[in-house]
Amino acid sequence: MTPNLKTKSFIDTLVFDLKGTSVLSAVLRDEEGRICSSLDTELTPGLTTFHWSGFNDLPYGEYTLELSNENEKKLLSLVKRV
Repeated sequence: MTPNLKTKSFIDTLVFDLKGTSVLSAVLRDEEGRICSSLDTELTPGLTTFHWSGFNDLPYGEYTLELSNENEKKLLSLVKRV
């Protein structure tokens, strides 16, 4: 799995490219390590860009996005902005 964030900052939607996986688990954590949102999904074959929305009500600050599949886990740093 090779995730590539379109941008390291977000307002309501995270957009990232994924290659090499068909199953995705995603967890968004705040600065304290608390889970703010989680997602488990099967990706459409051939689809590489993924949109995950619904973060408008989260407070501004730093977050960690944890992406995993059946073989590996990746941690990505993000910033929720105005």
